Amino acid sequence: MARLAAGLLVAAIAVLLVGETAGLEKVGKNLKFLIAIFRHGYRATAYTYKNDPHGESVWPSGFSSLTPRGVQQHYKLGSYLRQRYDGYINPKRAVKEIYVRATNYDRTIQSAMANMAGWFPPAATDVWANTALGKLWRPFPVRLADDPTLLGETDCERIDDKAYRGRPDLQKIFDTIEFEHKEFLDHVRRQSGEPNMRVQKGLEEVSDVLRCQKYNGVKLPEWVTDEVYDKIQYLDNLRFHVWVGGNGDVQRARVNAGKLLRHFITSFRNKINNVTKVMKEYKAYAYASHDNSIGGLLSCLDLYDYDLRNPVAHIPLYANMLLFELYNDNTVRILHKNDTTEDDFTSKDPIVLKHPECDVYCPLDKLDQLTREYQPDSDDVWKGECENHSRQRFRVKRPIHFPPPPLKTKPFETPKGPYQQG
Repeated sequence: MARLAAGLLVAAIAVLLVGETAGLEKVGKNLKFLIAIFRHGYRATAYTYKNDPHGESVWPSGFSSLTPRGVQQHYKLGSYLRQRYDGYINPKRAVKEIYVRATNYDRTIQSAMANMAGWFPPAATDVWANTALGKLWRPFPVRLADDPTLLGETDCERIDDKAYRGRPDLQKIFDTIEFEHKEFLDHVRRQSGEPNMRVQKGLEEVSDVLRCQKYNGVKLPEWVTDEVYDKIQYLDNLRFHVWVGGNGDVQRARVNAGKLLRHFITSFRNKINNVTKVMKEYKAYAYASHDNSIGGLLSCLDLYDYDLRNPVAHIPLYANMLLFELYNDNTVRILHKNDTTEDDFTSKDPIVLKHPECDVYCPLDKLDQLTREYQPDSDDVWKGECENHSRQRFRVKRPIHFPPPPLKTKPFETPKGPYQQG
């Protein structure tokens, strides 16, 4: 039986390696450098709430751990990247041509390792043992980010809830949301056992628990109907949108991802000028990060505005990925792979993004100019803004106009009967 199970595992992975790729874009001929940044895969919930009937018991590896489905996501995503950039990165020299970094969390490190396993499966000469695993996987170096704050791994006063106290415009937004959805939020507060829960702080914990449980097939409490679930996620999306500055809030977008965007643009310039021997060899950087990195970058690119009704205006889903492709003519193309909840997402190309004031293939100098206000001039400047020491004032480009709730979410009425318990 064990031998049969092992055989089935090998066959299943082999299918993933082959895949159906007809019609997918392949990139490499005119590519000068690639930067890929992705969110970790499906994980266990990071929190619990008072009346959560499951708690940590449904997560064998504990809170925030990467789930088997999350591992599979990134293995598939790596397989897609292998197909897309076939011929660009030499598999035999991949450890010299791509530099992989992750934040200091198990789920991001494991996601990066699973991604590389799909991107660079072993050739015959790489097989390290005459075993099923040795024929399908080779170790690939994944390093911690040199600067943890680069990928948002920091406590930052200007992006936590305290910062809203110095921004009456943002506090007014949250007060309005609380007022307009008071009956619904009171219901969630009662059922969750979290009387102090607010949209700006607290709802995220309930939302995260329900989202992770749903994605992993855990039975949700009876009070969480489809309507309730969708509206909780809708309100949490609004919270995230404000948090990362999705409406062109330069202050919040800079703190979330301005430093990272500056690093990307600097890396492209270093590649163009081959500033070091190592940089001359490298063909790609890959980063395993979190939702705030993806959302923050989209905000810095003016591509995360709810007003646009675009398909990316929500909390970036697990295994979301942004690709920044630098071409030989020094133009940059940006793509977003946000369909990673589908079983067959390896059969679809990413969405091609376009900065509102530039072409799809945007000259690097112009992209730098268009996003300059989002880029702090130095790490010290960023640190001062993060710690709220800076007196610099930043503009908000567009007023926030939130989209209506999902179509199946009707004006909320407190359910009768057993749903009012708790």
